[in-house]
Amino acid sequence: MFVTAAGAPDSYRLSNTGGQGSPVNMARFGAWQTTGDKRYLETLYGAEIQSGTQRMGMMTTGELWTDRVQMPSEMLQRSRLGGVGARRGQIFPGNVVSWRFAGSDGSTAGADSVAILLPEATPERFKVIAFNVTDRPVQATLIGAGVTPGQWRLSQGVDADGDDKADAPAASSISFEPGAEVALTLPPKQAVVLELALTEAGTPMAQRPDVGLDPEDVVVSGRGSQRFGRVTVHGLGGVASPAGEVLIEDASGQVVSRATFPALAAPEDLLPKTATVRVNLPRTSLTGLRVRLALTGEPVEISPANNVVPLPQDQEP
Repeated sequence: MFVTAAGAPDSYRLSNTGGQGSPVNMARFGAWQTTGDKRYLETLYGAEIQSGTQRMGMMTTGELWTDRVQMPSEMLQRSRLGGVGARRGQIFPGNVVSWRFAGSDGSTAGADSVAILLPEATPERFKVIAFNVTDRPVQATLIGAGVTPGQWRLSQGVDADGDDKADAPAASSISFEPGAEVALTLPPKQAVVLELALTEAGTPMAQRPDVGLDPEDVVVSGRGSQRFGRVTVHGLGGVASPAGEVLIEDASGQVVSRATFPALAAPEDLLPKTATVRVNLPRTSLTGLRVRLALTGEPVEISPANNVVPLPQDQEP
């Protein structure tokens, strides 16, 4: 059905801008997924470029509504992220992965240097075809989004013959979940194929505890031996979070001070669940110190990324 519909004439509704989107472009997308023939994508992207060019003024500086200044990118997101991650009016992301790039010189350049396709994308399995169009290696980071947490089998390798399969794939087992990262070095002028498949499901995100804090949740007061910090810990989990500790650590991870915080209920009523604790600070310089939250028993959290912030440096002895 997709393949047949992809050939239907539609010279006007080229862009996925309406509530129903463009059925023709969706058909082209489905035809590519069904057959693997990238010519359907060439036609789809050509139509998107034409539509974007013709509507550029209206969709940017001439937009009638100030909260709708955007160019449609749904089809690009579907093929590059495995689903639509962000679209006006969409409250739940559908992308399977996201990306972060860096140029060979350490800059943030590189996102427009890599052609990416995800012909297969589900929460339990997906495939990535990435081609570095430049003459330099590109550092890329594949980040899990709408995937099932657990142990995954990762197979990757260079595709030199253009059949969208790794020529000599190397396989490994990794822990992968939303927010987890896989670092990649994409060689110049070559395609790399990655295939990831869930082998053992882990604890779902909705059944995990989680605590977190923001730099604004740490306030330093006092001077000398009376110097202390007030740290507000937030309960953010899908279930209650056990008690834990606020740790003050140096750059090497050595704990220089600590204080306990109580168990925190899950915010099931959508109201903040917090605990503020006082932790004594060293009399020496605060430079290089950080605040880290650690739960008793070290349960798997929704995200450990919000457990660490630098200690403010605005108060010195």
